[in-house]
Amino acid sequence: RMLDSGQPAGIRSFHLNRLSTVRADGSMSSLGKWIRRLSIDHLPALWNVVRGDLSLVGVKPLTTAEAEQVTEEWQRQRYDYLAGWTGQWFIQTPRTSELLEVFVADAYYVATRTWQGDLKLLWQTPLAWWQRVKVN
Repeated sequence: RMLDSGQPAGIRSFHLNRLSTVRADGSMSSLGKWIRRLSIDHLPALWNVVRGDLSLVGVKPLTTAEAEQVTEEWQRQRYDYLAGWTGQWFIQTPRTSELLEVFVADAYYVATRTWQGDLKLLWQTPLAWWQRVKVN
């Protein structure tokens, strides 16, 4: 994952291939499916919030490959803010959404962010999480 400065970050998450046995056919074990379905693989990232590498609410932390797709000025504005454990991207876009949808959600967040809005996003996160669990 990348920090807001564009530098790689050691954002923590459960590595599903370490927690579960991948079968010869490439499928995941029951434990891995359960962790993925409940989206608890990102809970360790809360440690990054405590360390100050992530904000509780912010723009989506990008992988290196995703960061390479940030090419337009309106997309680069995301780097003015710390990436977040949750945010508009989590509330508004499904897990399987296109990266452009995430960029649009992040641009909206950057343009309209307030501390009251951050509290609202925090309040909405459990419901968004539950909706993602139900879809899987």
